[in-house]
Amino acid sequence: MLLNLMKINFSMSFSNRPFEIKGDLLNKRTKIFELLSVPSELRQESQTYEISEILKENPVLFRYKGTGQLEELAKHFEVEKFEPGDFIDMQRYAFFIVYTGRAALYEDQAKIKEFVQDYYFGYWDIENNAEVRSIDYSEIIVIKKSFWDEIIIVREPEYYQEKFEFIKTVELFEETPEPILSQLAQSGYLKKFLPNSIVIKQGELSKGIYIIKTGGIKLLRKTKASDESENTRIVTLDELAKGDTFSEASLFSNEPSYYTALCILPLTAYFIDKEDFKEIDKFYLYDLQKKIKNYPNDEELQRDYTEKKKWNLYQKKLIFGLKKEKLQEKGFSTNLRGNGKKKKKVKKDEINNLPPLISPRRSLQLNLQKYRHHSSFA
Repeated sequence: MLLNLMKINFSMSFSNRPFEIKGDLLNKRTKIFELLSVPSELRQESQTYEISEILKENPVLFRYKGTGQLEELAKHFEVEKFEPGDFIDMQRYAFFIVYTGRAALYEDQAKIKEFVQDYYFGYWDIENNAEVRSIDYSEIIVIKKSFWDEIIIVREPEYYQEKFEFIKTVELFEETPEPILSQLAQSGYLKKFLPNSIVIKQGELSKGIYIIKTGGIKLLRKTKASDESENTRIVTLDELAKGDTFSEASLFSNEPSYYTALCILPLTAYFIDKEDFKEIDKFYLYDLQKKIKNYPNDEELQRDYTEKKKWNLYQKKLIFGLKKEKLQEKGFSTNLRGNGKKKKKVKKDEINNLPPLISPRRSLQLNLQKYRHHSSFA
């Protein structure tokens, strides 16, 4: 059943345009060839990740982006070389991307289709009575059918079930009928972000909803500091974690994102494109829209900011008053210990008229002289 489903999903491969690697085409083509030249058993995890990052742009492989399946597939892709006229074994290999050269599809010795550089096709596209041969010396990116079937066909239900069970626990999707949960699980795929990455930027259009599997997000809103000022400030609207959702408003509106979603921890989130919700029951979507969390608008944020400023000012005044009162109480108790007598302040001119200080020895000498003087008159 699943194999038939795959044939339906991939049957339009021939009608697609050639697979073009986005970005710097030359560098990425060179890079993928270098990476795939390393034997699969010797590839490091970082190399496997790079392979998956380049191959995820292929329309067929894109659906496995972020599921874990694509990285598993990336471990087993390799480059096979074919001489002109070589038969390409469709029983041995599952999926092909022409890197250099040309290949062709033949039926009853007649050429039906030619595959040039960057064209891709799968074994499900080839009828039993057809065959594929290399026209020129060709280098073709391939994966063996045994690996493909194990990762995609045998283990596909495991990946699906994991998504289904997780989405079922999310608060936003509580009481969602199982057929709809199944649709969401089939559509969703994983995205990963590093700390300090921006997932969505305020003012940009979001293409769907994110469901946090692991990690954390902070939702930030840039707004005016005050009605009178042109200065701006950043307000934290919310902090989200496992099971929380964001960008859900994009499902029901074409308005730009109200906030910036900033990763505060390494983030893994299921992403479901808004286009996938168009096939879901409209009555369910109406109920779902009512569950979406609303955040305060700029006017409410400004009012809240003003109230907080007033409260902070009141607290500062209150603390200052308490400190002042405490100091006054301390001064009062010090005066009580001094019997209420205030120390007389000595004026500067009085200090100048004071006699010079006399050392203890000199003081004793003067006292002895005074004593002898008085004794002589006795």
